[in-house]
Amino acid sequence: MNLLKAYFHFILSFLLFTPSVSIAQVDSNLIWSDEFDGSGQIDTSKWFQQYILPNGQSWFSGEVQHYTNREENSFVKDGCLHIVAKKENYASQGAAKEYTSARLNSKFAFKYGRIETRAKMPTGFGLWTAIWTLGQNITENGGYWNKQFGSVQWPACGEMNILEYWGKSPNDILGGAHAPNGWGGGAHQGLAFVNSAETTFHVYETIWNPFEVIFKVDGVEYYRYAPIDKTPNSWPLNNKHYLLASIAVRPDIDTTFLQTELLVDYIRVYQTDTLTSVDEGIIDNQNFKVYPNPVSNLFTLETSNDLIGAKLRIENITGKEIERIIIQSSISNIDCSNFPPGIYFLSILQDDKIIHQKFIVE
Repeated sequence: MNLLKAYFHFILSFLLFTPSVSIAQVDSNLIWSDEFDGSGQIDTSKWFQQYILPNGQSWFSGEVQHYTNREENSFVKDGCLHIVAKKENYASQGAAKEYTSARLNSKFAFKYGRIETRAKMPTGFGLWTAIWTLGQNITENGGYWNKQFGSVQWPACGEMNILEYWGKSPNDILGGAHAPNGWGGGAHQGLAFVNSAETTFHVYETIWNPFEVIFKVDGVEYYRYAPIDKTPNSWPLNNKHYLLASIAVRPDIDTTFLQTELLVDYIRVYQTDTLTSVDEGIIDNQNFKVYPNPVSNLFTLETSNDLIGAKLRIENITGKEIERIIIQSSISNIDCSNFPPGIYFLSILQDDKIIHQKFIVE
């Protein structure tokens, strides 16, 4: 092995097996969003208003509100979602409470991607606001996904907080993950100071891939969760999650509190292809095979017949297109002798479907 190849294998090992290395985002496609246009009722094709008391009496963590499915507590106006927490006497399910709010569940679940939202926080000591995710497999009475997929309790289902905001600590944003080995006050989380969080819209972002979860505010990373040993105890984040948006009312709510609202300009989910490990030998993606891998000069691409005529795009690790061809037969030989050593991605485009795969050039 010459010095160039030795150096390349060192760098490759570092990229693939060092957990702290940033994962390269290769492509992003908007797969779900709510721009909260229009006026009035929320889009019930996208959102479920969760209001059933999970234990029949109250919500968890000592919360003192009723969540409702009323338009007064969650509605769309002026291009924003409004989640309203208010002081009022309200009885439901045999329980009387002095506060109401809303807790929305998305009717969309996904595995990995980039979640982005632009929002302005509510005001009020004793409020607990969040835009977050839970594992679709959570067992929670009254939750949208419970009857069909519920199989484990929290925190074994996993949770990611795109943003968490406590009214008692203005301008402090928490982002992080909850797992059996770290949850509640001991969650894996970081803190970002966001000046004017309650008076100005800011962009909150979570990037979730098989290796790590990255949390950003206004494009600036402030926390990253990347456990080395990914077990159900540390990483319950390898299953589908759904989105939530809510304001909870805590027992220490300011006695003068009357009403406030969380404003959300949009919530978007992008499907993200990330750098994952590649075993040497044959890549078998059901739709196609690539071999040998790693490759030096020439690799063979075997595809199913329905991919003949599709466009094949080759990109480098930064996402720059290197080559584009039309697949002419089920077996094609691709010359990569002029490619510098590194990691590359195949993208096969057919109709509205994109199939991605990684390969290595030595």
